[in-house]
Order: sequence, then C-alpha cells, then structure tokens
Amino acid sequence: LVELDYSISAIETLSVIGSGNEWDLATATELKPSSDKKIWTAENVVIGDEFKINANGAWTIGFSGTSVPDATGKQVYNVNKQDGGANLQAVPGTYKVTLDFSTKPYTVVLE
Repeated sequence: LVELDYSISAIETLSVIGSGNEWDLATATELKPSSDKKIWTAENVVIGDEFKINANGAWTIGFSGTSVPDATGKQVYNVNKQDGGANLQAVPGTYKVTLDFSTKPYTVVLE
C-alpha cells in the first residue's frame, strides 16, 4: 500500500494582506466571521494593486483566485485555498471586503 500523509488545519483567523499594507502580517486587516463562520467581513480595508486572504497569520494557508465580471461595479473574485498561489489583482482603494464560504464557488467581494 502507498502511505499517504494528511494534515488538517483549523482556520481560526482570516485577514487581508497585500501591497496595501506592504505584505506585513502584523498589520494585515482581520476579517470578522459571522456566527456560522461562512461569511467573513471587514470595513475600510486599504487594498493596493495585489492582495490575498491569509489564514491564521501565517503563510501556510491562503486564498487566491481569479477576477470575475460583475455588472454592479464591485470587484468580485472566485477563490480557493492555495498554498503559494497567485495574488489577486485589484484597483487600489479602500473597501468593504466580504469573503463568502456559504456557496461555491467561494467569493471575495470588494465594494
């Protein structure tokens, strides 16, 4: 039999990190979870031209993805868990950030 190794990491915190805070884990903006931990949000987040969603204040778990068209003027991204994936590209500004795990594909919305 082939031996397989698995690891499970609980997500305790999620934060926004990127060029808006010079990729500094210490100053990343923490997202606040809903009671069921399916929706995570933060207000007045400074976003630069690139960002990621970081889990547990470390670089081992992060969320990256791709931009998708949105007719409402919001910046919307389909995201998935990645370890070292590509950064999300954004129009720099200050946003409300919402990470939604309630339906697939998971999304990040900047508004």
